[in-house]
Amino acid sequence: MTQQQEMVQKSDGYDQAVISEAELELAVERKIEQEKTGTNVDPESGEYLDEIYDIVDAVVPRTDDPTLPAFTFRVIILGLGFNILLATVNTLFMFRTNYFSLNPFIGVLIAYPLGIIMSWILPTTKFWGGLTLNPGKFNHKEHALIYVACSTAAYPAYALYNIIGQKYQLYQADLTTVACVFFGIVTQCFGGNADGKLKLSRFSFFWIVTGIMFVWEFFPLFIAPIFVSISLLCYMAPKLSENSTIPHSYSAKVLRGLGSAAPNGGLGFLAISFDWSVVGYQAPITTPLWALLNQILGVWFMLYVVTPLVWVNNGFGKDFEMGTNPIDGPNGTGRFPLGFSLNSPALFDNNGTYVASRSLVDKATLTLKEATYNKLAPVRITAYFAVEYLASFIVFIAALVHVGLWYGADIWRRFRTAIRDPRHWGGFDLPWWGVILGLLLAVVSIIPIGTIQAISGQQIGLNVMSEFLIGLILPGRIAAVMSFKTLSYMSMYQGLLLVADLKLGHYLKIPPRAMFTVQLVGTILAVVINVFFSFNIYESFGRSEKEEYIVPGDATSGKIWKLQSAEPPAGWSATNFNVFLNAGAIWGAIGPARFFGPGSPYVATLWGFLVGFVAPFFPWVMHKFYPNGFWHLVNIPILAVFPVQVGAFRSDMITPLVLGIVVNYFIKKYQHDWWKKYAYVMSAAFDSGTAIAITVTFFAFTFNAEHQIILPYSKVQFADGEGCAPDYFLTCSGNYNYGSAFGNTYDLAEDAYCSSINFGGEAA
Repeated sequence: MTQQQEMVQKSDGYDQAVISEAELELAVERKIEQEKTGTNVDPESGEYLDEIYDIVDAVVPRTDDPTLPAFTFRVIILGLGFNILLATVNTLFMFRTNYFSLNPFIGVLIAYPLGIIMSWILPTTKFWGGLTLNPGKFNHKEHALIYVACSTAAYPAYALYNIIGQKYQLYQADLTTVACVFFGIVTQCFGGNADGKLKLSRFSFFWIVTGIMFVWEFFPLFIAPIFVSISLLCYMAPKLSENSTIPHSYSAKVLRGLGSAAPNGGLGFLAISFDWSVVGYQAPITTPLWALLNQILGVWFMLYVVTPLVWVNNGFGKDFEMGTNPIDGPNGTGRFPLGFSLNSPALFDNNGTYVASRSLVDKATLTLKEATYNKLAPVRITAYFAVEYLASFIVFIAALVHVGLWYGADIWRRFRTAIRDPRHWGGFDLPWWGVILGLLLAVVSIIPIGTIQAISGQQIGLNVMSEFLIGLILPGRIAAVMSFKTLSYMSMYQGLLLVADLKLGHYLKIPPRAMFTVQLVGTILAVVINVFFSFNIYESFGRSEKEEYIVPGDATSGKIWKLQSAEPPAGWSATNFNVFLNAGAIWGAIGPARFFGPGSPYVATLWGFLVGFVAPFFPWVMHKFYPNGFWHLVNIPILAVFPVQVGAFRSDMITPLVLGIVVNYFIKKYQHDWWKKYAYVMSAAFDSGTAIAITVTFFAFTFNAEHQIILPYSKVQFADGEGCAPDYFLTCSGNYNYGSAFGNTYDLAEDAYCSSINFGGEAA
């Protein structure tokens, strides 16, 4: 070891047991560079290393106690127990209009006192080979492995979108449960801070805040859904006529298009939400403030500037006409209560009439029905959906360029280090070469996307680029495209999850074999639960009594699953599954060459690739001229990313930003000790209380499809969730929903007002 290496090791506290010679050499290079500049700022990223070291040192010991047991009986019981709980609950939450998930840190918080209790009550008797149920005091290595077991179940298998899409939405009855489970396990396994020092005061704080949030969430979830979305612009718009044949005034349509935040509604400009299941998806407390600002301000620009300009000016041809067919309007099927569609993942024919994506797919071969498509062509999407794809094209290329500019030299140095120091911690229609291609795409993407996630906490999806690639190679095959997307995306995602867990294990000196065992068992168990429970949830809603309008005379029309026709304001409309299926139709059945190629209305979205290549150079160049400025915080990939799917409530753009600024700027600056002790615990408590409330309200009021319980409609209980639709729709749809609850059957003839206006007559 050189003298410089010894000095660095001594001054920076590196433990030779966990750092290699090559890694120490890299640290020396950084130290020399820092001495040249006279500051402890990373020359590549601009990050303040002292602050990072302080944060890590506060929770991670630099030395190891090899006598501490890791893979114990307590880990097996608590890890598998919370794995099953999280897998079950989060599978249920996948079917919500706005996706929400129970954070794995909730399992970590609750496991700590349970682990201590088990260390008190379990016998210490040793069995064969020295095994024991109680090896002594509950320690941080056990706690970390329990977290890993929780994390493998915290986010349900992405393959569920594929499986549900084919089995239920495309009615592929011959898709067996065994095949579904195997596909889920394969896609999850490819690719494939808790230190046990939680204070009792934090634990008490967690349960108090959890209880408060549990009580509060009954208001937006059941008592007063208006708190999900308070859409201010809608209340300023002129009233709409009861005669659905009279078109909107231009001003009324624009105000509702901008102001409505409901699914199948508008963009949610100035809409406010007090529902943590909507607000919490942005992770405003746990996301670094600079990353949250990039994310929210970027969405504001794309959503409130680009999308409205495209919409009102028919930027893609007929954007202002999407969803305007009276059949789909407030006096028809009610699919688009505003009389038009903007915030929707739906497909439309060339006249703006809704088209069910499965009507384009041959059930026998799962390929495009050319004759049906030609009658409807060109198939269109909303301006919002198109701009979201534009942003996706920008994001992927921008991530590659951004990481190359800011971190390329560092990545290259680490690559050379890895070469010098080879030690390391140890029926879906997709052809074999598609599997290899999917894995290669994941390998190419994992470094740039992982780097963005490491510095910001935000992960950029690989799904659109994977669809684009395989759609060009296998056009017209929806199942193959969905399967390829699932495989490539999850290979990257699970790879990053594996790296994060191994990094945790490296910090806490957990044996790699124990870490890998927990990861593997936890992942497989979670997939099995995901598949079986999702089937049960989907089928529990039953089939609808009304036929869905698809194409007149189309044989695929018929009784559909109720979950596919659920009203989004009810909170359980399986939005993400519908988006996944419609994306499969766009990229798979129709194909990117036909949908985005020359002659397509959406060919202009391909300019996103050029924008994504050029835009990252601007903050990088500005940082070279002004190294002490803020340009290193401008992140183009995060600015361009859409954090929530089209078709969800869009009242999540103001409240998260306000909350993030309050907590991560004012409280962090002026009450730093409180922030350091309670901020992340508070976020976990918000998640926990909301998750419990969602689960209780679902099984108490929604789960039994024949006896659902709802409150009478009022000024805080609108049929569309926010009160933006015409008054007659709010009244009559409310009467229908309330009259159909509690096991009753609504009779329009007995409703004097609604029968007098022939409510729903346009759908006849």
